[in-house]
Amino acid sequence: GYAVGRITSAHASDKMDVAEETHTTEKADIAEQAFAGKNTPARATSDTPDINRINQAINSAKHGNLPAESVQPSWTPEALRTWGNAKADVSVYLFSSLTCPHCMVFHEEVLPKLKETFVQTGKVKLIYVDMPYDAKALTGTLLTRCISPALYEKYITALFQNQTVWAYTSNPRKLMDSYATALGADTKAMRACVSDMNLRKKVIEQRDNLSTLYKVRGMPTVVVVKNGEATKITGTDTPVILAKIKSVLGEE
Repeated sequence: GYAVGRITSAHASDKMDVAEETHTTEKADIAEQAFAGKNTPARATSDTPDINRINQAINSAKHGNLPAESVQPSWTPEALRTWGNAKADVSVYLFSSLTCPHCMVFHEEVLPKLKETFVQTGKVKLIYVDMPYDAKALTGTLLTRCISPALYEKYITALFQNQTVWAYTSNPRKLMDSYATALGADTKAMRACVSDMNLRKKVIEQRDNLSTLYKVRGMPTVVVVKNGEATKITGTDTPVILAKIKSVLGEE
């Protein structure tokens, strides 16, 4: 996983454009630089959108095919994305960032099994906590919050599956917008939504408050909460993660 270090919130008064990498959106003391280490994805060789790759990502969004009722009425841009049984005794928080390579692996390999085993069966409530720790991740996070809720899962999947493309370009917003356009999203409405400084402030507050509460120091991290007790799980080992959640549920 990637350590996040101490992160300080950006002020809403700071006039910054998250759409361009040339601007800094927040001051962050990152314990481990993004994309550092041997698991760094290969850099993209072109800024040109790969339409075939986009379509493949959209069409293969397996875990985006949850029942329509799984989309919560409370899915406003400011709200954390949640799935599952709202009355479940166990809540599972997933802390993840769009530019974290290990988070991409988690989204592709672990998350579908987690949803299938615990969310679709009504055993847990799943809460996705956006953890943007760089300008590009913040841009992507805001776009996922601003896209139509019905398109959210396929859009975030497209972003993760194309991470090695847009995360290394000088103009990632162009690619991000192309994925949304391919899904038929209202990109004009998304642009207006993303420019909302209050939304940006809210996302950063959620990141800081929840990561501090559960002492999250890297991503991806799963925090399982039952009866007020939190169990923290890191990494991308699917069997290990599922086994630990089952243990908390008393299904050992």
